[in-house]
Amino acid sequence: MQTTPLVIQDKRTMMAGYVHSMLKRATYEKHFGGYHEVLDTDQKPATLLRFHMQNIPFRARDLGITTGEERRMATDFEKKRFFEKDATTRQVLDLAASASARGWVKIEAQPSSRGQGFSIKYSMYEPSYRQNQILRGYRASGEQDKAKEFVRISDALSGRLGQDAMSPTARKLSGIVMTYENILTLLFASLSSFPDLVGPIVRSRDFAGVRDALAGMADVVGRTTDARERRKLLHDFGVAHRTTTEQALLEVYGAQFMSGTAQKVNDAFFKYTGLEAVTAFGRTMAASVAMRFIQRHARAALAGDAESARYLKELGLTANEANSLNGAFKTLPQMLADGTAFDASGAYTAEAQIADKILTAINQFVDESVVRPDSTQRPVWASDPRFMLVWHLKSFAYSYAKVIMKPVFKEAMYQYQKHGISPKVAVPLLTFALPVMLASALGLRLRELIQYDIPHEMGLNELERPSENRPFDEYLYDVLRRGGILGPAELAINAMEAEDKKRSALVTLLGPTADHLNALLQFDSYKAVSRSVPVLSQMPEFKVWLYNEMK
Repeated sequence: MQTTPLVIQDKRTMMAGYVHSMLKRATYEKHFGGYHEVLDTDQKPATLLRFHMQNIPFRARDLGITTGEERRMATDFEKKRFFEKDATTRQVLDLAASASARGWVKIEAQPSSRGQGFSIKYSMYEPSYRQNQILRGYRASGEQDKAKEFVRISDALSGRLGQDAMSPTARKLSGIVMTYENILTLLFASLSSFPDLVGPIVRSRDFAGVRDALAGMADVVGRTTDARERRKLLHDFGVAHRTTTEQALLEVYGAQFMSGTAQKVNDAFFKYTGLEAVTAFGRTMAASVAMRFIQRHARAALAGDAESARYLKELGLTANEANSLNGAFKTLPQMLADGTAFDASGAYTAEAQIADKILTAINQFVDESVVRPDSTQRPVWASDPRFMLVWHLKSFAYSYAKVIMKPVFKEAMYQYQKHGISPKVAVPLLTFALPVMLASALGLRLRELIQYDIPHEMGLNELERPSENRPFDEYLYDVLRRGGILGPAELAINAMEAEDKKRSALVTLLGPTADHLNALLQFDSYKAVSRSVPVLSQMPEFKVWLYNEMK
């Protein structure tokens, strides 16, 4: 990619599309993937080889079976000519062992049905196995409506929902409109994202974790050699790679429905408004906090702390596995780079398996700290591109409630069930509310500085800063809302408050595109211009100046 001029111009777009499709596939397989028995090796070895040729043919080539031989074997198989001489049992078993080491299949030895030796129960991984099982169950019981709805849900998870119901031209136009609305609406999105930066503190669960989280954040701040090395290590983990950051923004702001050109415009907008940098920095800090979190709880769990063992279990780690991070640890990307990740059979070494689990745990911690919506974190209809403009800018509220708030309340409930009415119940709630409110207040103050204080210095002084003389209870309520603490309820509250702002509740629920269209249909030149011009649409003092000029 680096040496091909044609590709280098578009490699980021290609990579973003690849990451996006892989994450959709991973979401789908997480819910529906599974193993099912396909055959056992009491049958002809050729049958087993044919199975591999259908599912993982490149492994057959690794064993020296050429493409031409594959085709000839396939033809012979179709003609029922089993070719024992062309594929030895040893080749078949080597191929099976290699596939098993990579998780493609499961192999279980069982007493042979022939009464001598063993046969092998052979199960293949299938991405849609559980989906097919559920569908067969519904159809067998005559529940066709449930089967139809289930297919709709699975299509939403895999990104197929509504793909054939919307023409490419309509989809492209909708993507352009969405891009335009992003530019009109999200000028200060980087400031609104400040509460997302304290997600790692919230994820740390307790006051000791708060101290550790702050230290972990400090590890990646600044220009010192240690900070640069820490950021490079976390970049190797992949959590703060630019493509990963773009994927997070893509889902939050609806770019998964856009064409390549519209996505490029969005990427540039997010870059120059600072949103991309804030998101990448937030993920970097979260990964740094994750490492400290794992290291601290590994030591505590080995000392017998049951809570620490529980926290590690949530991340898929045992105390001994997690404790490897406290020693001379080599990351999985480093092992892959220097060739030490695989043993002679092509499987991960024991050290690489632990490194892989730690990499997965760190990425899980990051995704539970910084909101990165996926198709499981929105209503089914919201995955349909026909409704992209209605769902626009609503993903964050839903995802924030599921990713950040739900685990907090779950932890508080756990502490209540274990300790009853106790200060321990309040700890997760406080570690959530206080940092989020402080970050939200900071973001609000900076936003008002740009929207009001700077125009005041320019001589535009028609409006006072909203929080300047606001009663404390109203200010606190505003901070809570901007921090995302209300979750999806924020959408309903916006609709209920619309009449006070002389707006339609229905139009508010339908999203920024409907609101913009409503402004244009009033045939008021001031409303049309103030709502349609970037920057102006987000600057109240400039809009007052425009109104006075147009009177």
